[in-house]
Amino acid sequence: MPRPRTPTAKLQAKGSFLKHPERKRARAQEPRPTGTIGQPPPRFRGMRRAIWLELVAIIPAGVAADCDRWAVELLVCLMSKFRSGRAKSSEAKQIESLLGKMGLTPADRSRVSADLADSLKRAPNAWDRLLTQKPQ
Repeated sequence: MPRPRTPTAKLQAKGSFLKHPERKRARAQEPRPTGTIGQPPPRFRGMRRAIWLELVAIIPAGVAADCDRWAVELLVCLMSKFRSGRAKSSEAKQIESLLGKMGLTPADRSRVSADLADSLKRAPNAWDRLLTQKPQ
């Protein structure tokens, strides 16, 4: 099984791009989330709305953003089936997989790296400039 791809923010923080600037250039066009996960879709009522709010509250900060709404929506629909006792074993496996991708299981928590929105929006500080400075 291949090693999971290291998030760009983590490589930047470790200074990996100083030694391998080509890695940074290869990730220059990487899409970035533009907003938060937001409120549940208007069509979600009752149990689905409650599950959405519960899920969004427990997802670690910076893990899910606006571009993850469909994955969260799928997880909410599966969880509502699970909680109502109608989920099949294959759907339970899908729930487990989606929870893992969002870092919501003990084993998967260490595999998920959060790219906090605040760190994307803040101005570079002296440490950032030091890390990105080219050696002379």
